[in-house]
Amino acid sequence: MSKTVRFAGVTSREYAESAATDVLQKRQERKLKKDKSGKGKKKPRSRRSNTAQGISANGLRVAGVNRGLLSEFIIFMLLQGFNLFSNSWVLNESLSVLNKVEKYEKYPNVSTINNTVPDLCTNVQWAREKISNEINHFSSVIYVYCFFLAVSACIFTLHLLAWLYTLQLSFRSRRFNANTQETLVKMKVYFLIAASLLQDIPMSTISAELYSLQQGQQGLVCWFCKVSGLCPELKQLESRLSRGTTALWLNFTAIALTSLWKGISSFYRWSRIDTCEAFYLRACTAVFAGFLYCVVILTPAMTVLRYRYFIGIDGGLLEDVIDRVYIIGAIFWVLVGAVIVCCPLLNLIRVTQ
Repeated sequence: MSKTVRFAGVTSREYAESAATDVLQKRQERKLKKDKSGKGKKKPRSRRSNTAQGISANGLRVAGVNRGLLSEFIIFMLLQGFNLFSNSWVLNESLSVLNKVEKYEKYPNVSTINNTVPDLCTNVQWAREKISNEINHFSSVIYVYCFFLAVSACIFTLHLLAWLYTLQLSFRSRRFNANTQETLVKMKVYFLIAASLLQDIPMSTISAELYSLQQGQQGLVCWFCKVSGLCPELKQLESRLSRGTTALWLNFTAIALTSLWKGISSFYRWSRIDTCEAFYLRACTAVFAGFLYCVVILTPAMTVLRYRYFIGIDGGLLEDVIDRVYIIGAIFWVLVGAVIVCCPLLNLIRVTQ
């Protein structure tokens, strides 16, 4: 019996519903046959679908970029830029003081000058030979500071190129974190050691030495004020002294933040365990390690301030803080030195056994 005869007595609406039901049944039968015949065969997937699935499967990737690496790179740029800016500021203030004192280097003994100066600088009694030695020493320290500033710029450039290469790899490979985690940790450790030994420690220590030469009752700023007569009032003297103080503490802040982040990020990467995430444990431990690393880096600078600037000066709360930081850092420096000395000896004993 044909379909025309079969549905002759039904309405057009019922006919349409019946036809749609027949079509769906036939499609379902064809789909079942196709699934049975293609069982055990892999369906090829396009590159576009792979890319889409890779991006959606990894929550840390957006458009081929690893968000974790990108965030760390941005933090690196901000902190290192701030660090170089503060170093340049210290150099600029020191050069300004050097240019001013060199103009008055050939002036006679300041004891014969009756210029009005604040009480802080009234006891400055430097002979010409002494002021020449002080200016030459100050100039030499500035030259050393310029050398390490150039080294810092080179380290920053190399580190920046390494970061750009790392980000390029993250664009090209979705499995960057899994395949090159060890390489990333090694890169961070190498630059951590280089930046610490050739940038952070020397720059902070030399900044403290420049500060101690400028400030205080026997500093170059007081001598300049007395011999030039340009700061008869305390407000003018404090203005000149505050510039060097601001530059120094800005530099210490930049180095402290940079060292803190280096310690946190490096320890967090190094403590990664494949079998266990332990995020909160690693994060808390990394913060503690970063704080200790920051204290260790600033210990040489605190030593210079303690024995070069605060001699015979009541530093108040600031001096107490520096003393505590110095003690904590000195303990860890002693431990590091002991490890460096003892480990080769213990290794020698183990080898001979």
